Amino acid sequence: MKALRQACMMLAQKHYNSTLHAINKENYALQAERKTRSNRVDTDMWIEFDEVSAEARLSRAETQKEIDKIFAAKIALDPDSPERQVLELKSRELSHSINLSKAEVCARRVEIRRKALTAHDKVDTWYNDTMADIQRRKEAAGEAHRLTVSIIAGASTREQLVDIYHELGGIDMPADTEEESTESETETTTDNTETL
Repeated sequence: MKALRQACMMLAQKHYNSTLHAINKENYALQAERKTRSNRVDTDMWIEFDEVSAEARLSRAETQKEIDKIFAAKIALDPDSPERQVLELKSRELSHSINLSKAEVCARRVEIRRKALTAHDKVDTWYNDTMADIQRRKEAAGEAHRLTVSIIAGASTREQLVDIYHELGGIDMPADTEEESTESETETTTDNTETL
């Protein structure tokens, strides 16, 4: 039974190692996916930053063109003329709108960053929950392996070991060693003598 018991132990260890390998692969894939998702959040944030900045630059450029036109028209007018005063007021309003545009860009950038932080938090929550599940399965696999080993060690008959061997996926039964065969024959002879 020694060879059969050892074969069962080897199969149990092989099964446990295979389970751990699969779990570890999930672990590595999870870490890679976390990095991918985090990078995607950062990329989206910077894309939005660029879009907001581009819109603001375009808007400011158009407003500046209007200011330049007003300035060109203003210098041709008499300093005290009502028309010039109207143009100066319009110029100040446009300059103020540029400052407002800059403030709006800052506010939008803050909102974009806040949205990105929220997205990162979601990624972290998903990662931590999935990692916790992986850890639970790893611990469960360890418990199952220890239980299997104890069952194999506690098996008292060859029939029990044969059942365990097949349950673990064993196909070709290991042959008894010479010593075990001799012990088996001795036990059989002893049983027959007692019967007689």
